[in-house]
Amino acid sequence: MLKFGPPEGWVKLNCDGSQNNRMSIAGCGGLLRDSKWQMDKGIFTEAWSL
Repeated sequence: MLKFGPPEGWVKLNCDGSQNNRMSIAGCGGLLRDSKWQMDKGIFTEAWSL
């Protein structure tokens, strides 16, 4: 598998999101990785609509 990491001294943000219209919910999240592919930070959130 081919990986595209950031240059030395940089971090890479990978993020994604999705939604479910039937349940009126959405979510998103992301990961920060360094040049050695070590996870630095991770975030996740979800949102409900009434």
